[in-house]
Amino acid sequence: MLALLAAQFPLHIESNDRFDTTAGVYVCLLLLLSTSDATWLVVLTNIGGASISALVLLRRPGVRPPAGVVLEGLAFNGAQVGISIFAAGVARDAITARVDGLPAFGLSVIAASAIFYLLNNLAVATAIGLDLKRSPLQVLGETARENGFYYALLFAAAALSYQLTLDGWWGPLVMTLSAAAAYLVLRRRVARLEKTFAALEQLADSIDARDPYTSNHSKRVADYAVSIGLELGLSRKEIRVLRAAARVHDLGKAIVPPEVLMKEGSLSDEDWQLMKRHPEEGYRMLEAFSGYERGRNLVLVHHERYDGGGYPSGIPLRELHLLAQIIPVADTIDAMRSDRPYRAGLADAEVAEVMTSGRGTQWNPDVVDAALIALNLNAGRAAAPELALAAV
Repeated sequence: MLALLAAQFPLHIESNDRFDTTAGVYVCLLLLLSTSDATWLVVLTNIGGASISALVLLRRPGVRPPAGVVLEGLAFNGAQVGISIFAAGVARDAITARVDGLPAFGLSVIAASAIFYLLNNLAVATAIGLDLKRSPLQVLGETARENGFYYALLFAAAALSYQLTLDGWWGPLVMTLSAAAAYLVLRRRVARLEKTFAALEQLADSIDARDPYTSNHSKRVADYAVSIGLELGLSRKEIRVLRAAARVHDLGKAIVPPEVLMKEGSLSDEDWQLMKRHPEEGYRMLEAFSGYERGRNLVLVHHERYDGGGYPSGIPLRELHLLAQIIPVADTIDAMRSDRPYRAGLADAEVAEVMTSGRGTQWNPDVVDAALIALNLNAGRAAAPELALAAV
């Protein structure tokens, strides 16, 4: 029951990392039961908690993920946690069969907790590593630095709860209080991260506001990117990463003087070279904030092209994850629809024509098609992106 309750109150430590206190309950169950019994109970509990979360999600307006996607998610999560707890149980059994007394208990707790944590997080780290073309072990190490301390507290509480449960009802009470304490401490950290996100977004808005023609540009790009991402079927986690990056994608323009940003004529070579630095500058600024681990990579490539003709590095977008190919489309659409000193904003039909002509060269064809549908550009009007955001 504690695990089912804990599953309903997750915290998103970063834009791509989720934490709840169920892991401590699962390890406690493993210590109390045989490996086979603990595995089945943990799998059923995990699926039950995820099913409740899915039902709550489905009741929200505008949120209707396909049933197949929901079932696949339940099956994957159940299998992942089942394999992790079973492997941890095998390690526990191997140690207790060879070592006696208190050392056996200490070693088995450490081994079972470590194996459960590593296996349970390895799949996510592998997916992120493939997305960013980085070593999954490196990603796993960074994740451990972010949440490893909190998991260690949970596993220590699980060991204490096990010992107390042998003597009576104190065990579940200690597990509940420990899990609640870890949750509250981490929630304060998440609140600080959210304030950091808000401050950076305010800074990005201030940079946009230096030029009256780009006022609220980053907000609109984020709205368009979310609409496109939903049309492409991105997960809620990917949508959060996408929106966070889009909101600050022009943060690096802080290095560009106002006279260059608002220049009515053509930019000089020197001005253009300075302007082309802003994706890299934005990436460097976001390096100081762990919450933008994935998002800052999207900021770095938001002026690259599908065929490799963009800047700052000229890397072909087709070689990157789909997530990296959405902001360039959203950014271009808003730029064309906005007024400029030298021209009025283009009509949506004209925007659709330009985007269609750049399919497969400047932009990913699938992303362009999704944008035309999500923003109703072919119909001559853009959809209200706040309706899409309400579903996220």
